[in-house]
Amino acid sequence: MADEALAGLDEGALRKLLEVTADLAERRRIRSAIRELQRQELEREEEALASKRFRAERQDNKENWLHSQQREAEQQAALARLAGRLESMNDVEELTTLLRSAGEYEERKLIRAAIRRVRAQE
Repeated sequence: MADEALAGLDEGALRKLLEVTADLAERRRIRSAIRELQRQELEREEEALASKRFRAERQDNKENWLHSQQREAEQQAALARLAGRLESMNDVEELTTLLRSAGEYEERKLIRAAIRRVRAQE
C-alpha cells in the first residue's frame, strides 16, 4: 500500500490495518503513519492550548484588575494600621505572640522589625 493511501486514513483505521498486516515493511510504514498522525495531533493541541492560555490570561487580567486593586489597597491599609499598633508595643513577648499568629509575609516582616526595634531600645 502506498504512503499516500496511509496518509488518508485515521489512527483507528491504521491500527486495524496494522493488526491484519503480516508484511514487516508494511507494518513499519503503518506505524510511521500512526506516529505522524499523533505528532500532528499533539502540535494542534499545543497550539490550541497556547492560544487559550494567553487569551484567558489577558481576559482574567481585564476582569480582575479592579478587584485586585481594591484588595491591594485594603492590604496596604491593614499594614498601615498594624504598623501604628506596633509602634505603641514595647513588649517582646507580646510581639513574638503576634508574630506567630501572623499569616502574611508583609505582616511578619513588620512585626520582626518591631521586635528588632524594641530589642535595640533595651
